[in-house]
Amino acid sequence: MISQLTLEQKLQGVILMIICFVAVANYLIK
Repeated sequence: MISQLTLEQKLQGVILMIICFVAVANYLIK
């Protein structure tokens, strides 16, 4: 259970980083 929770947290962290990166990239492009 602990390993699964940490894995989910890592995946969520990566997804948030990707979303922020895409948002910044779109802002810079525009």
